[in-house]
Amino acid sequence: MGQDKHVFTQDPNGNVMLGEPIKPAAAYPSQTMPNEYYYQPPQAFYTASAPPLPAASAPPPPPPQAASPPPYYYGASAPQAPLGPQQHAHGCVAVGQSEPFVPNTTYQPAVEQTAMLNCGERTTTKVRVLSQATHANFHDNRITRIEGLEAFPNLLRLTVSWNDLQSLEGIREAPFLRWVDCSGNHLVDFTGIGSMQSLEWLNLTQSNITSFHGLETCPNLTWLCLHHNRFNDFSAAHKLSALQFLDVSDNEVRGVFGLERATALREINLSNNPMCEGDVKGNVASVMKLSALPNLFRLNIFDTFYDPEEEQIVAHFRKVAPHVEVVTTADRARQLGHNYKFTGQDVALHGNPSRGGGGGSRSKKDDQCCTIS
Repeated sequence: MGQDKHVFTQDPNGNVMLGEPIKPAAAYPSQTMPNEYYYQPPQAFYTASAPPLPAASAPPPPPPQAASPPPYYYGASAPQAPLGPQQHAHGCVAVGQSEPFVPNTTYQPAVEQTAMLNCGERTTTKVRVLSQATHANFHDNRITRIEGLEAFPNLLRLTVSWNDLQSLEGIREAPFLRWVDCSGNHLVDFTGIGSMQSLEWLNLTQSNITSFHGLETCPNLTWLCLHHNRFNDFSAAHKLSALQFLDVSDNEVRGVFGLERATALREINLSNNPMCEGDVKGNVASVMKLSALPNLFRLNIFDTFYDPEEEQIVAHFRKVAPHVEVVTTADRARQLGHNYKFTGQDVALHGNPSRGGGGGSRSKKDDQCCTIS
């Protein structure tokens, strides 16, 4: 599934891609998932390079509609082989090239093939070969290292949340991996991620990450959640050339200088950060610089500044970027599904109140462990 080089699918927009579409579902009840308007293959999957950013004088992009594009993703690319003139990386092909591939299957998102490995007892991701699985769910174990992912040749998604990881070394053994949830671990940086060509979603909620150290150019990383860490350094934000959504709520952010260089950003969550401390004037100026981002449509600054600074920022955006929604209330943040403050929900589940994640009580062995669903 997903690697059959004879299966070509045409999506509702007329693009033809190798493999079958797959729609992901939540791996556990409290899992943070992107809003549906981020469920689309990156443009780079269809063309040799990402599209140019709009000029500063271009009209601002409208807010995305939740119903369009439809929530879908495509299966894994073809087995590694020299790419022909009609085939790009990740097994994608562009319509309009000479002798275009003809779709031979209808558009119908397939259900994920999930290997349920959340037994509460595992210390490693190394298991017997599960060639059918597109999703390996190791949620809530005692895993200390990622290894053996070659046992999942079709792996698109990895859930290793609420474990004891201190590094992401070994994750690149899965060459087609697109969606990764490593929340609730003991990670201090992105070491191990490097330059993952296929990575699209990355959830590192509740850990100890302070910067983008260890994260190199990931050309298709569009969604990054760093809620409830110790993040405070945006100096390497320019490496995130495709990033559209960034959640750094409930961190130690006091200024966002450098974030304006992540020019593909559409939605930023800065809520519940201590930007009312230290150089408040400089912090305000750094947030105002985000108004120059050409694709931005929403900025959440709830519970980040005192009222005068908040009003100053809102007034600035109304003047220079009126199309950008500036979120300043808890009600609106909840309505959008934005994180804004760590609620302690996972503490009740896991018995660990620290930012470091992991540890705490563990689930009893699940009867469904080691099964494909």
